[in-house]
Amino acid sequence: MGALAAATLVCCNCLLGVVVVRRAFQQMRRKPDTSPKVVNYNVSVPASRSDDVSTASEIARAAANGTSPPQRAAAGPAEPLCSRASLCKRLDAYLMSRLAPDQDPCEDFYGYVCSRRWPVSGQPHDAPYLIQATTKLMYELPKTLERYFALRERSYHDYPGVFLNQAVFFLPNCTSGYSRNGLGWDPWQDLLRTVGLPGWPYQRKAAGSNVSATAATLDAMLGVFPFVQVRVKSEYEPCCAVQLDTPSTIYKRNALWHSEEDAQNYTAVVAQALSLLGVLPDVDVFAHNLVTFEMRLEDALGTRRPTSKSAYREVEPDALPHARATWHWGSYLAKLLARGNSGDSNNPVNSVEVADLDYFKHLAEIMENTSCTTLFNYMGYRTLVHLSPLLPDDAVFLVALSLRDPVRNVPERFQVELDANESDGHV
Repeated sequence: MGALAAATLVCCNCLLGVVVVRRAFQQMRRKPDTSPKVVNYNVSVPASRSDDVSTASEIARAAANGTSPPQRAAAGPAEPLCSRASLCKRLDAYLMSRLAPDQDPCEDFYGYVCSRRWPVSGQPHDAPYLIQATTKLMYELPKTLERYFALRERSYHDYPGVFLNQAVFFLPNCTSGYSRNGLGWDPWQDLLRTVGLPGWPYQRKAAGSNVSATAATLDAMLGVFPFVQVRVKSEYEPCCAVQLDTPSTIYKRNALWHSEEDAQNYTAVVAQALSLLGVLPDVDVFAHNLVTFEMRLEDALGTRRPTSKSAYREVEPDALPHARATWHWGSYLAKLLARGNSGDSNNPVNSVEVADLDYFKHLAEIMENTSCTTLFNYMGYRTLVHLSPLLPDDAVFLVALSLRDPVRNVPERFQVELDANESDGHV
């Protein structure tokens, strides 16, 4: 939009200059100049738009008075007012004036690209309209829920399962420091037992554990999806379509938040997360294994492209690449949909829609070459990041990493809680 506005202004200035010059020539034809002075119209065109208009006005006045217009120092060869080169220079100057000059794209590319001048003040009303509208909506939501509770207090108590009633209860309790810190880590330990990760983090594989079954429980209850993103279309119809898509990694989110840090710094973050519940022997080794696994996942995701509806194709779950010892698509999907009330564990899924089959080939290979201990520790780590806004303040350093689509000028914890309330209404 900025470039379009700049181009429109340049065209208007060009038209104004042409009209003024034509009027100047008409004045000359009406009053012939008997003076021996020669009027020089080949003055150089200044770079700024205001100079363009003033130059044309000076030419007109000089023609009317029979004098020469004031000469200006030429920066180079004369250019027509509406030349392509002149337009490019102005557009370049307009764009460059909005970038921070102290940022070097070779040293910090994200910092350079994201250094637009509009967020300098940090106020929502200075942001583009889309971000501004989202920010204001987020700030208005708690007030709306408070009014709803005041008007519908009886309905709130009579129908606690209604989504709005859940939201009224969820947001105030999550933003309260007492709710996070009052009970300590006991609710977290209870949750780990519920999803099949008791005693996390692990030093060795738990007896009788199954990666596919645990991931299905975790994804159905909390929507973590550490290995694959699953969506169900037309879930209220007799026949529903199950889509398998690529997940996002915490490694990538950390790189976007802290572009100047390397993998070694992220390893320290993972080690700190693994140590929240107590001292873990050889924690640096386990953290290194987690980061290595996640980097391999990110490499497999490196060739992904935006997917359209036509990009999905039907595949039988048994035809998807399996990891013989750790991952079985049929049992994972059956348990996932049964826990999510979108299917029956006794009625297996016959087909799924897949857009990026290459990723699943890489995923099977990565899982084949990764220990079960690392896979279970990774699932626990992803759950910890996912729920960090609800956990005691010891986990505050993970809150920013739980954001999938961060919005400027809105508190990070509040953003994640709104997102969780939207995507996991049953929480």
